[in-house]
Amino acid sequence: MSDVKSPSVALLIKDIKVAKEVSNIFRAMDVLPYIYNDLKSFWFGTIEELPSFCLVDVQLFTEGDLSLAQHPQIKAQAMPVALYYSNATAPLAYTSFEVLNFGLVSAELPLSGQIKAVLKRVNKLNQLESELRESEVKASGLQHQIDRVVRGTEKLKEADYYLQLLKRSLQTFDALRDQEDFYQAVQQGFQQLGFVESFSLYELSFNAQKLISPQIVSHKFKELPSLWLGQTGYQGIEFYAQNMASQVAIDMLGANLMSLLLKGKRSKPEVILFVKTEDEEVLNNLDWSVLEYYLTGLYSHFELKKGNVQNSDKRQLTNWEFYSFLDSCFLGKVAGDAAEIQAGDSPFSLVNINFSDLNDAIENAPLIRFYWTKFIEDFIGRFEASKHHKFKFSQFSTENLVFIVDRDNVDTFFNDLKSFALRFPIWRYFEEPEVILAKNLKPDIQMVPLSTQAYRSFIKQKTVSIAAAAVPVPNKGTSIRPRLNSLTN
Repeated sequence: MSDVKSPSVALLIKDIKVAKEVSNIFRAMDVLPYIYNDLKSFWFGTIEELPSFCLVDVQLFTEGDLSLAQHPQIKAQAMPVALYYSNATAPLAYTSFEVLNFGLVSAELPLSGQIKAVLKRVNKLNQLESELRESEVKASGLQHQIDRVVRGTEKLKEADYYLQLLKRSLQTFDALRDQEDFYQAVQQGFQQLGFVESFSLYELSFNAQKLISPQIVSHKFKELPSLWLGQTGYQGIEFYAQNMASQVAIDMLGANLMSLLLKGKRSKPEVILFVKTEDEEVLNNLDWSVLEYYLTGLYSHFELKKGNVQNSDKRQLTNWEFYSFLDSCFLGKVAGDAAEIQAGDSPFSLVNINFSDLNDAIENAPLIRFYWTKFIEDFIGRFEASKHHKFKFSQFSTENLVFIVDRDNVDTFFNDLKSFALRFPIWRYFEEPEVILAKNLKPDIQMVPLSTQAYRSFIKQKTVSIAAAAVPVPNKGTSIRPRLNSLTN
């Protein structure tokens, strides 16, 4: 069964004879026209169903209050209409010129030829309209495809933007692998990333019983309060501790927060890094898992780089060996000395670092554990790993650490050691670092003459000056009390 709708024709002609003649023309085309002899019936008949073609007698263009020009389909220019007139009614045709039509059909000329000519124009218009609709459908489909391509392109552009942002972030951190430690690399890295509004982190304390937030000098860094865990995290930061840390970070830093879990030697994370972004879109679209994976590698890099003191049996001298070395430099080589040294012409220099303030702080806090071995291993190991100086060293109690360095490089060594010591986080090696944070623990660094007597005199002078500083100057009538030992109650 065909879905093609048969054409319909409506005739509004006053003369019945003319109406039948026109009707016969359409019948010859297998079309049965509807014939109306008044405007009112034509009006309502064509509103219900729009004809394919209408032939209207100009005599019936108006009727009472009705005017064909006001017909809804005529006003919408949707009704294909032609106008029939005779010489007698020709003046009435002028009133119909305001209506869009397909031409005039004259009673004085053969009707069949005129009607067929009009129908050709109607059919051509219908064909053009059909082609236009098909083109619109195709254009709509093409536009839909274009829209999909545009949306896909926009998504690709967005994905590429965040991929490039991630790439630049990784390159930023990669350029900081020569920093002294992981925390300096993180501080400088996030300082350079514009999309980072603020950041913070928690790490396990040395006894693995609390989470602590290190001191990082940056306007973007937000320090977090220490958290006691209630149990020892032998395998790293447990899941319950991660939740505790996240809740504190959210309370302190607010929304748009991403947490990155960084692993080291343990099976579970050792560091939780919190990053707050300025834009929620960055939070939702950046591939944080890649950044987390990279920062885990960077953290492991610094942990391995830090390590313990390497080859300490070759570089560390006992006090006896140290004084023998100084005598060889000052007095000249004797049998059994390893190096060829001429008296008074030594290629070495001495640099001493004094930890008196640190020792005083430890004595004044007898109930707070200090991780002695971890401190000295990290201090020497990290300095060596970050500065790459060649040196030997010796220790005199826990207060003095003396380095033997090449004389030609001593100025650079001295400045590097001073810079390193000022930034070294001594507070981290206390079990309760928040109690120590306000204290001045920075060591004193000095060059010392290269001789046994000079160095022994230097140590004695340091000891005397420290002891004198510890004894208060008495006021008149005030007795001097001895300094109490740290174990005295």
